[in-house]
Amino acid sequence: MLNKSVLINLCALFVLGAMTYGIKQKVMDLDNELMSVQREIVYYQESMHILNAEWAYLTRPSRLQALVKTHLDMENSHGLSLVSYDNVFAEDQEYGPCEYHDPIRLASANITPGHKPLFRGSNSRDY
Repeated sequence: MLNKSVLINLCALFVLGAMTYGIKQKVMDLDNELMSVQREIVYYQESMHILNAEWAYLTRPSRLQALVKTHLDMENSHGLSLVSYDNVFAEDQEYGPCEYHDPIRLASANITPGHKPLFRGSNSRDY
């Protein structure tokens, strides 16, 4: 019969071998997961590169200008449609003194006499 110490050593060797095998399997699983995550990172980096190229194409000023001319029927504003900074806070003949302090106030030649603005506030909360 075998000595008790030899039997204990064989059992310990078997347990340590099983633990080593389990750790090796966990490491291999983590390596596979790491490689999968790295592939995903590369995929998303390539996607970002493609999206940036598409965005650069879509926001080209010449393309946007052509789209505006085609679909919006807008015209360039003329210098006559803006009031000078000195006149921004000047007293308005129709409405009296200016009660709000917007940095720019448009003066339109198309406004008919008696036309009242829809909004008089300077902040969006006043609307």
